[in-house]
Amino acid sequence: GLTMSTTGVQIGVVALFALMCSALVAAWMRGRLGAAAIALFVVIPPFCEETLFRGLVFRGLREKFSFPFTLVATSLLFSAMHTSLAQAIPTFCLGMYFGALIHFTGSVWAGILAHALNNLVVLAVTFARVGGAAPPTWMYVSSALLFGLAMAGLRRGRPVPAS
Repeated sequence: GLTMSTTGVQIGVVALFALMCSALVAAWMRGRLGAAAIALFVVIPPFCEETLFRGLVFRGLREKFSFPFTLVATSLLFSAMHTSLAQAIPTFCLGMYFGALIHFTGSVWAGILAHALNNLVVLAVTFARVGGAAPPTWMYVSSALLFGLAMAGLRRGRPVPAS
């Protein structure tokens, strides 16, 4: 079964934070990162979406259904709410990750923080673009590796709470 390692999750969060900082510094140096964008993209949506999908819907479904069913169902709803076919699979995967974090930690704040960090990285990468050029490949590769590391961190350590 799935288990969680605090160390694995911490490594993933620290690595994601380092990537985020480098992208933010690049964006800041170009004078393209505004406080309003941070509030509208990084603070408000993670708080609202995680409170709704993982705080209310996930916990409500979890009272009646198994963890795997609840995780998939809320992740599908989360993905559908974002209404972008191009983002459907990545958003579903993020929903799975946020849901697992909240389930394993017992706190919706873990999902809010992870969601905010994800949105901050997306915002920083968007603003770090120079002359419309795509961000460097290392940002995409690092992001995929960090996501994999964070997911692997959920599989190590203590047992999953009883279903």
